[in-house]
Amino acid sequence: MGAATIDVHARIPVELAESLVFVSKVTQRTKSNLIYRAIESYLREMIEDYEDVQDVLERERDPNRKLHSWEDIKKRVVEIRNV
Repeated sequence: MGAATIDVHARIPVELAESLVFVSKVTQRTKSNLIYRAIESYLREMIEDYEDVQDVLERERDPNRKLHSWEDIKKRVVEIRNV
């Protein structure tokens, strides 16, 4: 049995709707499928961004974190390029 679904209604600009119709015809996918994939992709990206921010904040709160000077970073980049 498939996943439960709900209806969602949204207003979008005409140009976006025209693009949706075009891509739907070209890919032979339903508009619903394209919208589902677009929302899924966008939300996955947003969640990853949120998790990245949380990771940074967690590292910032770590009293044992090692900080590097800009000079140290530049030296390391030069070392890597010379390998």
